[in-house]
Amino acid sequence: MAECIFRSGYMTDEYLTPDYFRWLYTAFTRATKTLYLVNYPKKQIE
Repeated sequence: MAECIFRSGYMTDEYLTPDYFRWLYTAFTRATKTLYLVNYPKKQIE
C-alpha cells in the first residue's frame, strides 16, 4: 500500500496490550509512502 489511513477510536489503557502494539507495528509498516493518523492519541506519540 502506498498510503494507509489509521483511524483510532476511543481507547482505554486496557487496550494497550502487547498484541495491540504488534498489530499497530504491522499497520504502520504497511504504508510505503504516507501514513495518516486520524484521532490518534497524543499520549501515544510522546
